[in-house]
Amino acid sequence: MRKKNNLSQEAFDFFPQTEVWPEGYHSFLYRLPTANIWGMDTETEGLNPYDRRTRIISIAVSPINTVAYSRNCLEYGLDHLEEAELKALLGNSNIILCGHNIKYDANWIAVKFGIQIKCMLFDTMFAQYLIDENVESNSLGALTEIYPDLKGYKDDINREDLKREAKDKVLIYNCKDADGSRRLYDYFVPKLKAGGYDKLMATSSMILPVLSKMETKGVYLDKEFAYKTQTKLFSELVNSRYKMSEIIGTSFDPDSYKSLGRALYKTLEFTPTKFTTNGSPATDGEAIGYLVDQTVSEKQSKFITEILRYKKQMKLLTTYYQPIERWTRYDGRVHANYSLGRFDNEEGSGGTVTGRLSCREPNLQNIPRGKEHRGMFRATDGYIMLDGDFNGLEMRVAAFLSQEPVMIEAFLNNLDIHTAVMSDLQNIPYDVIQSILKDSRSKEYEKTKNDRVAIKRVNFGILYGVQARRLQRLLRIELGLDMEMEYCKTLIKNWLERYKYVADWIQTQKIQAVAYKFVSMPLGQKRRLPTASFDKTKEAAHALSQATNFPVQSFASWICLIGARLLDDYFQSIDVNGQILMLVHDSVTSEINIEKSNVIGIDNIKADVKKIMEVETLNYIRDVFGVDFNVPLVF
Repeated sequence: MRKKNNLSQEAFDFFPQTEVWPEGYHSFLYRLPTANIWGMDTETEGLNPYDRRTRIISIAVSPINTVAYSRNCLEYGLDHLEEAELKALLGNSNIILCGHNIKYDANWIAVKFGIQIKCMLFDTMFAQYLIDENVESNSLGALTEIYPDLKGYKDDINREDLKREAKDKVLIYNCKDADGSRRLYDYFVPKLKAGGYDKLMATSSMILPVLSKMETKGVYLDKEFAYKTQTKLFSELVNSRYKMSEIIGTSFDPDSYKSLGRALYKTLEFTPTKFTTNGSPATDGEAIGYLVDQTVSEKQSKFITEILRYKKQMKLLTTYYQPIERWTRYDGRVHANYSLGRFDNEEGSGGTVTGRLSCREPNLQNIPRGKEHRGMFRATDGYIMLDGDFNGLEMRVAAFLSQEPVMIEAFLNNLDIHTAVMSDLQNIPYDVIQSILKDSRSKEYEKTKNDRVAIKRVNFGILYGVQARRLQRLLRIELGLDMEMEYCKTLIKNWLERYKYVADWIQTQKIQAVAYKFVSMPLGQKRRLPTASFDKTKEAAHALSQATNFPVQSFASWICLIGARLLDDYFQSIDVNGQILMLVHDSVTSEINIEKSNVIGIDNIKADVKKIMEVETLNYIRDVFGVDFNVPLVF
């Protein structure tokens, strides 16, 4: 029997009134004060906590009634008393730990001291992202410039080589980071409340510990499986090079932009439509995609198809297979780095402004679906993987946002949305289409399958403002389908006429973006679009596209994140050593101990997981945010 989920309203009432801070850095207290809200920062050797050779140099904790708590770990190490204090701090779910990119610090402590992170993590970098995602810099140094005594302190020491700096200087610097993060908590709280972001911020503070656990646990990589796929990829690339050389009648190097440029623009006589910064014709995937419109001969068509396939395969090889040894050199596991929002700090910059969870080094979210590539990740010995994803999540979100009755009805009847749309547009009974798709020997199978693929692309692309020409390119480049321009135009036109509520919602979003320079999603997050207008410029078009895709992407991402948070809570309530391993867009991969799970029953656990993701996630959104999501989720 699983325990009732323990999330309470108190978790959302942790924003106190702004309190007065003392000035100066006169006191280091080696004890745990009673403050409930803490600032923390670590100074480390390098950026990788999984490298056994690297150490934490110092840790500073800044409560409300003192300035900082710090110890130079490089010289002394943490004694048992201090380690117990850290466990009491990070292992207490009632504590709010504030920091700039706080998950980074939490990961170091979790790895080096074996402490499980249970406290809430308030990320000042993410708070700034919610308040204004377009700010020029959301680094800690930039944000703490509002405090005169912290102005410019980042320049006091050489952060690239802290070991060579005087110990006292490092400690003071470390304490100022912790102090600055704690002060920013008080600075941000009124702004978060005023903007209506407080509940979203509270939710993120409970999600970040889950992401930290995912990263520090990592996912086991089956090298034998991966190397077999790598060998296959390499063989395919070699064959592809031979094919392209045969097509153009001479050998060339597809990895050389000069050689590829000669093949495209001289031998095949394409006209360049995109140029590099130095004025040379571009040869990247986007530039080649534009050339699809120019293909008039079979020779040109075959070459474009082959070079695009080659580039896709080469990216897979270099991005996900060649770095395998580097990713797994510490413990045989891949430790990805997940980010909420946009980041800009000493480690670099990146993330997204679209509301999606981003992933880097490696970016697991770009690995193609299917066993061939994701199959290289497997459960730890003695464990079994639970892998599930939300069915058509973005389409369900779009149906909810627009309250499109035809789509909602299809979801309520548990229909495949792409087949249902195809049935609507082509006036063919749903069951007939399903029957054809199940029989590959049918004369109509190939055309029906291709039509469904095209409609699926429209279903996803319509929210991003896909035009007929772009749709034609996508079908050609990604799927090898040759669809007439008129077919693509008619398909989009019929779609917008049939699903009028979605079409109206898209137009309303664009008008709002132009009028108010922002759009919002149901949980309160905003996307500020200062360049939104109906002018015929690239910037304006991009802003209008984001006006429609941001609410869909961000809401879908938060649904998945909230589901993962509830799932983690469930795993803690039952004795199966459950652990979420990966989040890839709308899919969640976990592992559970086989022996322990057999006691409860794996089928019972799977049923619980399904209920959490489909029902309890929506209950959370309703109870916390007051949003009644009236489209069923399927996981």
